[in-house]
Amino acid sequence: MLWWIFEVNHEEQGGVSGIELIGSRGVVRHPWERDDFLEGVHMKAMCVSKAVSTHGSEARAGKWVALFFAIMFLVAGAHVAFAAAPPVVYVSGNGGGGDYTCGSSGAQVQINQALQFVAANPAYTTVHLKGPFTYVINDTVRVGGKTIFEGDSNAVLKLAANCGWPKNKAMIQELNSPSSNIEIRGFKIDGNKAGNPGIKPGAYYHNLIHLRSCSNVKVHNMYLQGSYNDVFKISGGKNIEYYNCILHDNGHDGLYAIKCSGVSAHNNVIGIKCNSGLRFDSCTNCKAYSNRIFSELGGGAGIQVQSDGAQVTGMEFYNNKIYKTATFGFWVFARGTLPAASGTRVRIHDNEIIGVRGSAIKITNFPGVLVENNKISQSGDVDISMPDGASTSSESNEATLPDSSVTPDSSESSDTPAALSCSSESSCSSGSSCSSKKPSCSSGSSCSSKKSSC
Repeated sequence: MLWWIFEVNHEEQGGVSGIELIGSRGVVRHPWERDDFLEGVHMKAMCVSKAVSTHGSEARAGKWVALFFAIMFLVAGAHVAFAAAPPVVYVSGNGGGGDYTCGSSGAQVQINQALQFVAANPAYTTVHLKGPFTYVINDTVRVGGKTIFEGDSNAVLKLAANCGWPKNKAMIQELNSPSSNIEIRGFKIDGNKAGNPGIKPGAYYHNLIHLRSCSNVKVHNMYLQGSYNDVFKISGGKNIEYYNCILHDNGHDGLYAIKCSGVSAHNNVIGIKCNSGLRFDSCTNCKAYSNRIFSELGGGAGIQVQSDGAQVTGMEFYNNKIYKTATFGFWVFARGTLPAASGTRVRIHDNEIIGVRGSAIKITNFPGVLVENNKISQSGDVDISMPDGASTSSESNEATLPDSSVTPDSSESSDTPAALSCSSESSCSSGSSCSSKKPSCSSGSSCSSKKSSC
């Protein structure tokens, strides 16, 4: 606990000589000689003391007036008094030397005080969680606009055990909606599955981050684990960047973007236990690249693109490595009829898809998809399944089975390998389902992975 005693010193004839502040952080004399610490408090107290006479009873009155106003100022905004020099405010555990100090539980109180202070004071930009320390929260942390919320790599924001939260309550949310220029980086978030047993994954409990109607958002260099639902959910957002994160042991989507534009997800390592690694629902002008996505003994597609009938255009996915997912590598589908659009809606190219349980690329009721230059191996079903209205490229999608020394034979079953693909060379065109298991498919055909020819 910080405490202060103010003393206004007077010369017998010469008026005010300065203000002395005695407190838990030492003594500061003569405001004009001090550093930035407590600048606002000193200036207020000094101005008050100069406003009164320095002789007799008036001098004593000045002393008490200065004391009164200084205390009122501290009560009204105590966090202003002990904030570090701009632009960073530090939060720590007990004995960590932060501007705000957290105990063993309820850390959201001090963290939110720090975030609110930064949101209200333009000279400050950043709240920093000092590590090593685990900040246990039993209520939501709320980040304001024009704010960086960061921490040391050994700082952990952890959900309290047996928290009893309702559905759709997240560990981190925006302070106000809409907001812009929010950045979250550098620390670990733990949804504490072990401490909150008996919850079904994917049932809307304990999202790690959920932002609504926010723009210019960055989430990066984070370790994200233990959510029963989505890791990072954002709805109605614009210009969102999600990168250099590690996701482990989570209950639903690694990223769930709903009706967003300008989302970029890249260089993430994503383990899936339920649903998809990256999910884009009714979004436009988004891309995902250079991600590694794999199953942690469950889950769905590596990357999922869908529409509820809203327009979807400008989607691009490349240089991703997706392996051993429980269903598909990519799943693109629409519920209902999409609005008319010219050109390519979704482009999937130069990805590596290995050992997925279903089709490597599955497209359903979604015209305007371009698939090219993908390397596919060991898929459990048709490598590339595309409906009428989808399009393929003249470039090869290389698809092979583990033993490439075996040559195609029309009498063989699905174990027959081939280096054929959805391309002009393999004669797969719009309306066909194409697989490495088949040497050729003509337009309008439906080819099973269990057959070697159409």
